[in-house]
Amino acid sequence: MKDAEYEREKTRLQLLAAKWIKPLGLAWWTIHFLYDDDPIAFRKAWGKETSEDAVARTLADWRYGEATIRWNMQRLVDTAFEDDALELMFVHELMHVFVNEMRWDCSEHDGNYDHEERVCTTLAKGIIWLRDSLTEASLDKDV
Repeated sequence: MKDAEYEREKTRLQLLAAKWIKPLGLAWWTIHFLYDDDPIAFRKAWGKETSEDAVARTLADWRYGEATIRWNMQRLVDTAFEDDALELMFVHELMHVFVNEMRWDCSEHDGNYDHEERVCTTLAKGIIWLRDSLTEASLDKDV
């Protein structure tokens, strides 16, 4: 991965953080962003293997209002996600911050987070759709 590609993707993520963290009510959280340029390090970051196609992993500690979102920069560069797709993924990762507190003990379920993933995807899509509908309504008023 070239430094310029890494920096471009990192800048895109930082712009999304500035756009979404405060409006979603997460400004009081301390959210760390880690940008892994080594896919192997990314996959092993949480002490267990992560899917090779994962773009990000979020670990939240609701007790202290802290979260870490780790990005697989090589995957971002290789895939060249359109802005809308990256934004949806970004908001999806922020949804993990909200729902982490409700996570069941996944050790009993072989670490299966499928339900949490679905909830985060549904919430992220709903928020994006709401934003888009409010934008469209605003544009309709201006006409």
